[in-house]
Amino acid sequence: MSNTSLVIRRIDFEESSLILNVLDEDGFTSLMVKGAKRKNSDKLAICEPLTIIQYEKTKSKFPSLTEGVVKESYREIKEDLFKYSIASVILEYIYTLKDAISDYKSLYNLTIMTLDELKLNNDSPEDGLFRFEALLSRFLGIGLKKEYLREHYEASMELLDNLDSLYQGETIKNKQILRDFFINYYKNEMGLNLKSKKLYLSLIEV
Repeated sequence: MSNTSLVIRRIDFEESSLILNVLDEDGFTSLMVKGAKRKNSDKLAICEPLTIIQYEKTKSKFPSLTEGVVKESYREIKEDLFKYSIASVILEYIYTLKDAISDYKSLYNLTIMTLDELKLNNDSPEDGLFRFEALLSRFLGIGLKKEYLREHYEASMELLDNLDSLYQGETIKNKQILRDFFINYYKNEMGLNLKSKKLYLSLIEV
């Protein structure tokens, strides 16, 4: 099949159909999936958010999905509440900021890389969220440079050292300082108050 995308979210449409918001290397697309909600529909599996699908679509201004299959279900993430909360934050970031990002190819590749790592990481899955947030800021033109952080946040050396470890894929010594920083950073810089972040934070406190 000629198209491969990640399902970001789905919206009910009329009695039996769904509208999918999907992301691929070319950008965001909305797809109509007719009859997806009908009993015993074979299209429901490809309409689940956090799923990579391969599909064909009509060539129209508002395309309809004509056929499709699941390429990656990320079952390991969906069956783990903590991992799923992290993935939900990532998907909500993508959808909320979709009009502010133009480098779709890099965003798509970063997202798939993060989800693939999250799928396999059972020791410290939150590291992937930290790295995603740090790299996402670069796409938005507000990259986390040391000079910027020192000037605007009076960033401590401990925070800067942990950010260095994050970018270089090394062991993060103080996850709490990163967690607090990213919450405040996105709230202050972007005015984002993500619903999915509340679930993630509630699980962190357990």
